[in-house]
Amino acid sequence: MEEVTHDQHSESRKRAFERVLVKRFSHLFPPNEPLGNEHAISRRIFPGLMLAFEQLAGAEFVQQCQVVGRNILKNVREEKGKDFNWGEFYNDPVINDLVDDLMAVVAWSFRDVDRRTQWLTNLINLNLAPPEDYVFEGKGIEKWTLKQAGLINVLRALFSDFRDKLAQDDSAREMENRYGQKACAAIRSLIKRLDQAR
Repeated sequence: MEEVTHDQHSESRKRAFERVLVKRFSHLFPPNEPLGNEHAISRRIFPGLMLAFEQLAGAEFVQQCQVVGRNILKNVREEKGKDFNWGEFYNDPVINDLVDDLMAVVAWSFRDVDRRTQWLTNLINLNLAPPEDYVFEGKGIEKWTLKQAGLINVLRALFSDFRDKLAQDDSAREMENRYGQKACAAIRSLIKRLDQAR
């Protein structure tokens, strides 16, 4: 078993929020979707995606999410001790609510879904991580760029928790209490448009 260094442990702790966010669409990474497929997603999108969220929701808000995420992880680690594992943490309701809070803010910017997804695709492609960091993803990583079809799949996955919650009366009411009726209407509209997209 590979030994985890102090630096790696510290980096994981700093990126707790991002790890839970990315977990929602990690099934889209190679080898599940080969890089040649227009739906494929490389981990190279990380810098551009987070930059996009900072521009859509505000850098201060995203930073607050990251700080709270680190604190949640610290509390869970202390509570679980040696029994801590990332698999359970990815399902932690408190940090998933935090990811939903970010996505609820982001949803407001999708009044024109086609225009916003094109902007997102371009921004992410302008800020791709170096290909040498992800050579393990397969052949073609050097020339890979995000396609709009791939971005749609990422967004569907990021809003998947909302789809499930809005389908149940009790959880839909909880969402309305948390975000308001107008925000929930915007989220419903966005999910519908994403489901219709190809």
